[in-house]
Amino acid sequence: MTSTTNLAFDDWEKITMLLPDGWQDKARECGALKFGRQFTSPALLLRVLLIYFCNDCSMRETVARAAAAGLVNISDVALLKRIDKCGAWFQ
Repeated sequence: MTSTTNLAFDDWEKITMLLPDGWQDKARECGALKFGRQFTSPALLLRVLLIYFCNDCSMRETVARAAAAGLVNISDVALLKRIDKCGAWFQ
């Protein structure tokens, strides 16, 4: 496995500077973090989602990379359910 995504880790401060003001609060308002306890912050959720979306990874590979990086230990099904809850947040 190659190193975990540079986009989600090495350039994290640059990425967050590009996001609109209040993006973390909006994640809570839209219910992206409402269910489950695996994701303790909007930033953690976004980092894992960037692994999935930006690296063309499967769900299984994404959760394996997130676990290897020490971010979160979840199943691929749990990640899919979380993505389903993030639609309003991304809009």
